[in-house]
Order: sequence, then structure tokens, then C-alpha cells
Amino acid sequence: METDSKTGIITDVNAQRSPSIYNDIILFQEGFEIFKYNLSNQQKAQVTSGYGIKYNPVMSGDMIAWDVDTDVYVCRLSLNGNKGGCLSADQKTKVGQVHYPSVHNNIITWRSSSGILVCDITKNGQSSVNGQIGGCLETDTKKIISTGIIMPGSPVVYNDKIVFFSTASANKGVYLYDLSRDVSAKIISGGAIPSLYENKVVSSSQNPENIWFYSC
Repeated sequence: METDSKTGIITDVNAQRSPSIYNDIILFQEGFEIFKYNLSNQQKAQVTSGYGIKYNPVMSGDMIAWDVDTDVYVCRLSLNGNKGGCLSADQKTKVGQVHYPSVHNNIITWRSSSGILVCDITKNGQSSVNGQIGGCLETDTKKIISTGIIMPGSPVVYNDKIVFFSTASANKGVYLYDLSRDVSAKIISGGAIPSLYENKVVSSSQNPENIWFYSC
């Protein structure tokens, strides 16, 4: 409740924003960089460094992804101290262009100028062929899951499901893509900005302003 006591975990003079949480790790933007804070040992550590403004950090397993200007980057805690690791001095992996990554297990999805893209970090070095999901290196060809859908955005992945929405009048609504079956379908007409957990989807809508639930 509003009157309950809160804990300020990061209270230094720098401005922090865009927080997200996974297990005991809180990610956030501070200045131009991404930091993580471990609730278990109360340790703060810098993840990124170098050129560009980093924001929108997200995490799943040992993988952290974020935006840098108009690109998506990723690192893995298990590679710390090596290429692809999450120490501030480690060289990070560029995934692709544009914004708003979502990660779960080994899967990364994000919005690009080509549509909603998806890749599997365990397949790095492999391109998407014959509809199969490829790797997440910048040079790997990514799989597009929003073909024929105008103005898709805000993808969210959980296990083998991805939800996203379109604001175009011709196909406005929330869409569900099934990674295991390689099929997509509109599940909520007029819905926007979906959220996904396990097999549950929630979305807002306009005219009327409602919250919609879908079980997949």
C-alpha cells in the first residue's frame, strides 16, 4: 500500500530509470549505462560501457539484453570475463537493429523495421533457413514472425509463445505466435500492449477501455 514502508536500494546522486527484475537481480539505466543490483548480496555492478545511450534492460536466465540507440545488444553472465560476458569491459554481442527486446530462456525477440524478429542464442552462427529459428549474432539471418501484419510492436516472449500487437486499422489487435508450431493468429481484436506469463495473455483495449484475458 502507499503507506507501507519502501526500501530505496539505489539512492546515490545519479539518476536511475527503466528498472526491470529477474529473480534477485534488478537491472536499470544509470546515466548512459546499464547496471545490475543483486538483492541477495546488495552489490551494484556496471554491465555496459562505451559509446551510446543504453536503456530498456531485460533479463532471463543468465542473459541480459538492452537497447543501444537503435540497436539491440545481449550478454551472458556465464561468459563474464570473456567475449559476450556481462562485465563492463567485456565485448557485448550485437543482435540487430531497432528496439524493445524481450528475452526468455534462450530466445530473444524485438521490433525491427522488417517486423517482429526472433532468434535463439544457442544457435549463434546459424541463419534462419526454411522457417527455422536462427542464431542471434548480427550476421545471422533472423526469422520474421509478423509477415503480413502492418505496424507490429511490443513483442513479449515466454517459453515457446510470443505475443505482439498492431496499431494499423487493417489488422489492429494482439497476435500470438507459437514457436513450436510456427503459426500465428490474432487473439484479441483491438487489443494493445500485451503481457504474457506462462499460457496467460492480458491486454488493454480502447473504445471501450477494457482489460482482456486470453489463455493459450
